[in-house]
Amino acid sequence: PGGVATESIQQVLFSSAAIVNPNPPADNPLAKGGSGGSGGGGSGYSNLQIGSSGSAVTNLQQRLANLGYFEGSVSGTYDDATAQAVKFAQRKLGLTDDGSASASFQSSLFDSSMPAAGQYVTLKKGDVSQRVWNLVDRLINMGYFNGDKLGTKYGDKTVAAIDLFATVNGQPVPGGVATESIQQVLFSSAAIVNPNPPADNPLAKAADNPLAKAAPDPDTQTVLTAEERDELTKLMNEAGIQTEEFTHKDAVTWIQQVLSDENYYTGPVNGVYNDKTMKAIEQFAKDYELEAPEKNIPNDSIIQKLRDFA
Repeated sequence: PGGVATESIQQVLFSSAAIVNPNPPADNPLAKGGSGGSGGGGSGYSNLQIGSSGSAVTNLQQRLANLGYFEGSVSGTYDDATAQAVKFAQRKLGLTDDGSASASFQSSLFDSSMPAAGQYVTLKKGDVSQRVWNLVDRLINMGYFNGDKLGTKYGDKTVAAIDLFATVNGQPVPGGVATESIQQVLFSSAAIVNPNPPADNPLAKAADNPLAKAAPDPDTQTVLTAEERDELTKLMNEAGIQTEEFTHKDAVTWIQQVLSDENYYTGPVNGVYNDKTMKAIEQFAKDYELEAPEKNIPNDSIIQKLRDFA
């Protein structure tokens, strides 16, 4: 290319197909016994961590910035912001998020298949990032965070707020981790404002706050965990009720319709396994002397009896 780093040349250079120079120039670290490529496994990358500096760190920071993981300044010094960005990228790849950029990690990072950060990355306790500030701001406004002070560090209050949000919104409780899926719900228009905000949340101190909404309709709130939803769908499909496979919503709709026809269920037939559905199942099982469900969902004997009335 006549010394020009064209786009096509860079695509090859930063891909896993790039060939390490077998005869590096005299002053290149690889020509000095591989001192710059410790742990590289032949990849040409050196293991980098807090305190590392130089062009390898600059390249790392620039790549992380280009992909949307790095929020700091490209300085060539491996600082806390660099370690945080590496953690974000490691989580995206499903790796241990220790914040150190191993040679193998860099090989994945510089590969053309490396995904960009996107709108959301998984956030955990101890993270320090503008993304955490945005998360806390949303949790405050939605009535889940016990306080009103914004910050960029993910602490115990954020852990509690995320789990509370998941519970109120019928999501699997993530153990204090703001997963990408939880954030998608939190920042969506479907997110439910907490009807009972903690004492130090602004919504608890201002009943007329325009963000405050009515408590969610219990008929639209599932009482099942993600595991129970999957188990119910599986049981319904194994019962051979219809030739096509049930989706979870279709399965619940079928149950509600049968129970409604038999005057056990009084709620809307909406495919949401709400508290009324669960109580109707329990009463149905009791009236027909069937084995009571051990969990929130009907067992096989209850499903087969419901089938008799379909």
